[in-house]
Amino acid sequence: TEEPLTAEELYAAADRRGLELNLSTIGPAYTVTCRRAESSGQEGQVLGEHTGLCVGWPAKFVHMEAVRVFHRSLTAEERARHSGVFGLTYLLGALACVHARDNYGCERVELLAINDDDRTAARLVRFYRRLGFKVVREVGATGSLKELPDLLAWGGHGTLMEGSLEELVTKWTPAVRAIAADSRGDGKESAEEGEIAAAS
Repeated sequence: TEEPLTAEELYAAADRRGLELNLSTIGPAYTVTCRRAESSGQEGQVLGEHTGLCVGWPAKFVHMEAVRVFHRSLTAEERARHSGVFGLTYLLGALACVHARDNYGCERVELLAINDDDRTAARLVRFYRRLGFKVVREVGATGSLKELPDLLAWGGHGTLMEGSLEELVTKWTPAVRAIAADSRGDGKESAEEGEIAAAS
C-alpha cells in the first residue's frame, strides 16, 4: 500500500512552487499560512491563510473555518501558477488535514461554503466537490431554531460540506508527490494533476 502523505512532502511541494508553508497551533486551534519563499528573491509576503480547529476523540473531525487567499498580493504569473483545483487553497487545507490526522487522529473534515451570493456560493460548492467534499445540508436557509447550533458553530449561512479525511488526503497525494518530485520547479500542472482534476 502507498505510504501516507506527510507534512514534509507538502512543504517540498510548496517549495517547488516558490512558496513557504507554515503551521502554528494554540491547543487544538491551528493557523496555516502560505507566503512567498525567501529563496525566491522576493519578500516573504503572506499570500494565503487558513484557520480551523481539530476535535479529537471521540468526535475525531477537523472544523475548517476561514480560508483566505489574498489575490491582490499575487502577481499575474503567480495567479496562473497557483490557480485551479491544486492552488493555494488546496495546499493550505492539505497541511491542516495531515496535521489533524497525525496529532489528533481525525477521520472527518467539515467546512462551510459561505453563501454571500448565489453565484459565488455555487462556484465554491463546485470547487470543494472537485477536491472531494460532499454536500451535507444548507445552513441558515430557513431561519428556524433548529439551525441555531449550526449558525453558532459557523457564524454564517451557506452549504455545509464534509469528507473522509483519509479519502481526501489519498485523492490529493499523487498531485503533491508529482509537484514535490518535479525537477522543472516551474509549478505548472503535471499530467498526474490534470488526471485527478479531470476525474473529480
